[in-house]
Amino acid sequence: MHSVNIADLKNNLSRYLEQVKAGKEIIVRDRNLAVARLVPMNVIASPDEELSQLAAQGKIRLGEGTIDDNYWKLKLPRVKPVRGAPKDVVQWLIDEERDAD
Repeated sequence: MHSVNIADLKNNLSRYLEQVKAGKEIIVRDRNLAVARLVPMNVIASPDEELSQLAAQGKIRLGEGTIDDNYWKLKLPRVKPVRGAPKDVVQWLIDEERDAD
């Protein structure tokens, strides 16, 4: 599988699209972070197939059986705050993400 940064993809879009048409998958990266995958139209897997592929690669584990109804009634675990961490972690993460752009 080939990867390409956005700037290179923009400059050589026709060339990369030809590779995709020929059956090659291309990972699109933004500052070396994968953000998209270009795949031929006939290769797009169903969600079940994608999950099976991820499981085969060892990236996820598939669940087994059904979830008991009592599971949804369980209380959430208490998490002790980390010293020096902001109180609103979600807002902090959002602010960090916005500052990165």
